[in-house]
Amino acid sequence: MSDRRAKTGRMTRQRMAHTMPVNAPIFPEPPFYYRDMERLIFVYETDPNAVLDVLPEGLELREPATAVVAFLDIPVCTLGRYYEAFQSVHATFAGKPVQYVVHNLLTSDAAVAVGREIWGVPKKMAHVRIEKHAEGMLGYVERPLGQRICEGFVRPERLMPRSEAKPFGEPLLTLRVIPHPEGKDPLIELIEHFSPETNNHKVTDEWYERQLRGPGSLRFDAQSAIDPWHCLPVVKMVDAFYSGGPWSFELPYGRILKTY
Repeated sequence: MSDRRAKTGRMTRQRMAHTMPVNAPIFPEPPFYYRDMERLIFVYETDPNAVLDVLPEGLELREPATAVVAFLDIPVCTLGRYYEAFQSVHATFAGKPVQYVVHNLLTSDAAVAVGREIWGVPKKMAHVRIEKHAEGMLGYVERPLGQRICEGFVRPERLMPRSEAKPFGEPLLTLRVIPHPEGKDPLIELIEHFSPETNNHKVTDEWYERQLRGPGSLRFDAQSAIDPWHCLPVVKMVDAFYSGGPWSFELPYGRILKTY
């Protein structure tokens, strides 16, 4: 006589991974380990009203209104090898200087998933590259391929003073929005995604010898409605530099600063 009793699934909470798919997660658990990252950094003054339009409630504008565009070449990481570009603005939270991340484009599906799920980093897949030419160094991001959202160029000319060459300057804040599956109000949280106090960064003398500043320019070719980096226009260039060399850091869990 056959056994007609109902059979239930064996994927219990204890067997589930920390993220989806629960039997084949797209990324491991934090902390994530980074080695020998290269960066092109562009700092510029922008329209203060444009900054206020994107700053969440609870963050205050830091004057003069300043934005940052960074292009990253990440050769060794526990999330895999990828390129990334982000745009942030200077602000304060609870009286302390922070940077709020407005846009983030990169080449890794695992890094997109972990950034959005854990910290609410506004990540999307795109084509990002850093190129080294005889004339200088070029960083750019395209979405879709061929539509250049942003391009930055710097000619490294002089060594940065050690007092100004910092692996991480200020915490990066993000806004995580988790939609409700029944269409109710989403869960919205302001999160400290990245902090110099928790990243355990280590640099060497060689790293300081590869922090190079020079004349730079930044432009937003595409007036994209879905990736509106151009809405934070360049009013005045403040700084441009290349950052490379042997260094290491960790990316652990962050912390929730405010729930909306």
